Amino acid sequence: MIEWDGRQLSLVDLPYNTTAVNERAVELAVTFDWLTGRTGHGLEVGNVLAHYGHTGHRVVDLTEQSEHVDNLDVFDIGGRYDWIVSISTIEHVHWDDRHDPDAAALAIAHLRSLLATGGHLLVTIPIGWHPTLDRLLPLDADLWGCWSHESSGWRPCDLEPVDYGPRWANKVWIGEWRN
Repeated sequence: MIEWDGRQLSLVDLPYNTTAVNERAVELAVTFDWLTGRTGHGLEVGNVLAHYGHTGHRVVDLTEQSEHVDNLDVFDIGGRYDWIVSISTIEHVHWDDRHDPDAAALAIAHLRSLLATGGHLLVTIPIGWHPTLDRLLPLDADLWGCWSHESSGWRPCDLEPVDYGPRWANKVWIGEWRN
């Protein structure tokens, strides 16, 4: 169990991407709860939710090819959205290919600018992949939490940087901005 916004949430254990053994257990627990009751025009940056059966919103992913995915750079997204979610994607924006240390934070600012009045943005970031971004957290989020993977499971933690694991993140940060 983890706590998010005053609610106790069960960790997610689904076969795709073996969620029980990685940061998806936490990310999806919060995201599924966060999406409950959300209506209006939604956007997902990074094609993750469709792999877990959640569809019906616009999906933008720079590289993943799929019938219902718009292949755009995050900075080329326009429009207004009632809600935006990005799961373990922002840390890759112009980092993996260009090593631009500022792009991830600028991407979050850009997504915030796309929120309609009353809109909400939820972003998950595995800590240890993008050191510059890690040092900027919590990026003035209205609500945020950080969890660390320990032998006893996922536990709340501080924002101290850690090394990314050999395959999965050892820490994950989740933040929400409310417009």
